[in-house]
Amino acid sequence: MKAIFNNEIINDMEFSIAVEDRAFQYGDGIFETIIVRESTSKLIKYHYQRLKEGATALNFQIPPYFDIQFLESSILKLIRENDIKKAARIKVMAWRKKGGYYTPESQASNIFIRANTHHEEKEILKNVGISKTIRNHPTPYSQYKTLNSLKYVIASIEKEKSGFDDMIILNEKDQVSELLYSNIFWIKNNIYYTPSLETGCIKGVMRSYLIDRLEVKGLYIREVNIVPEDLLKADYVFATNASGIRHIFEIANNRFKINPGLSDINIL
Repeated sequence: MKAIFNNEIINDMEFSIAVEDRAFQYGDGIFETIIVRESTSKLIKYHYQRLKEGATALNFQIPPYFDIQFLESSILKLIRENDIKKAARIKVMAWRKKGGYYTPESQASNIFIRANTHHEEKEILKNVGISKTIRNHPTPYSQYKTLNSLKYVIASIEKEKSGFDDMIILNEKDQVSELLYSNIFWIKNNIYYTPSLETGCIKGVMRSYLIDRLEVKGLYIREVNIVPEDLLKADYVFATNASGIRHIFEIANNRFKINPGLSDINIL
């Protein structure tokens, strides 16, 4: 497959990094996963903005050429080069150039963009558990997707062993924070809710997009800090990520109605 590394098209099977590379040594970088359908994504400006904010939070610089037009044209180029006919899954990685130990020698960064065919996710999460092994902790960079995703790996292993479709991650105060791959929303008495960024959750692009859409349509949305017992009182619960919306049917043996009206928000 063709990929782009620092503004050059390469064969991804021939790509390698040095042992001293900071992505390998320290996970010193961030990434975005962009879903492209019919050569477009309504979320691309949210992905680009989050990538820039994440680089600022980690104190490194995105290359001057890397603007949103470059990102869009690179995505289309890789879709063509790799002859992707259906939805595409684009991964954009940015990490600090090599040099130094914990203290970097440079604030410059590398950019790597790769494209694969996207496989659509389940529309309904039938059985969602609550992680017992992982807790979120808010930090200056917790809302961004860093190259160190160990907590999600460990929670995913817990999910597989427990037989759940997904798992809720709580924070250090036992408040609802997010799911493994998604943000979580719920509706109670026609009001939309989602955990605040103070819970340590990722600032999801679909989360941001949905909040904007709800406000445009005059619907109520509140960012809150709650415990699982309050979540279980919801009328509807659903998950959001770059792929779209997935309904949640059951959490910890509590069942929820499926809300077909979510499509009326004109998400995608």
